[in-house]
Amino acid sequence: MSNLFSERHEIIKPMSLNPNEMPINLRNRLWNIIQDYIDGSGERNGVIKYLWDRFFKDDVDVLKKDIFSGDIYIGQIKEKFYKFEWNKVYDFLEFLLSIDNYQKANFINILNLVFIDERVQYKIIDGMITPLISGVEAEEVERAVESKYSIVSSHIKRALELYHKRPTADYRNSIKESISAIEALARIVLNKPNATLGALVEQLKIHSAFKEAIKKLYGWTSDEGGIRHAENGKELKVDEKEARYMLVQCSALVNYIISKNEN
Repeated sequence: MSNLFSERHEIIKPMSLNPNEMPINLRNRLWNIIQDYIDGSGERNGVIKYLWDRFFKDDVDVLKKDIFSGDIYIGQIKEKFYKFEWNKVYDFLEFLLSIDNYQKANFINILNLVFIDERVQYKIIDGMITPLISGVEAEEVERAVESKYSIVSSHIKRALELYHKRPTADYRNSIKESISAIEALARIVLNKPNATLGALVEQLKIHSAFKEAIKKLYGWTSDEGGIRHAENGKELKVDEKEARYMLVQCSALVNYIISKNEN
């Protein structure tokens, strides 16, 4: 629980974790949640074997079992977990989230609450541990990912994947996918499947200020030396800041356009 007596009275000051920090209290809390999740799954032994084979790529025959119940001891996974580098902890969580389980949604909610409580600078969105921009901004991305229009959702998901890609993020293509989400949405709401965003923006039922914002974003990505159509070897240099801005801004615009058209 955050904001207890000491923080409220500024005896100690709350500090956000650096993205690459994994203090023991955070690791302990994550393991407690992981263990409960695995133990509570309907196929506990199967999940442990799957993790041992697919994630650790180790010999399943070395897994120890209780001689009476036949349950596999989870301690061997715990031992490896506590030796992980900070980034490997998040790799393990993402891999666990890739396994279908009816309790997954609750698992994600609990993990995100722990991230908030421990001031971790990440949030789980669409099964990926994503750098947290801010609470509100992350919610915009999440809402766009959950869009009822599958093609729009796919573009935002792909933008998120490319932004998150490791070991090297693909910021340029993340930006392309972000602006493409708005273009795909405009084609849907105006029923013009082959038109470009530049031709559609004026027809959208949104405030003129937002039309101008979309024009400028689209122009930035489309001009010579831009993101979408680099010419003559000229490429605009982009980094994490531009990709993050575009992901959040385009997600917010997607949500706004949908809300205006629904009303």
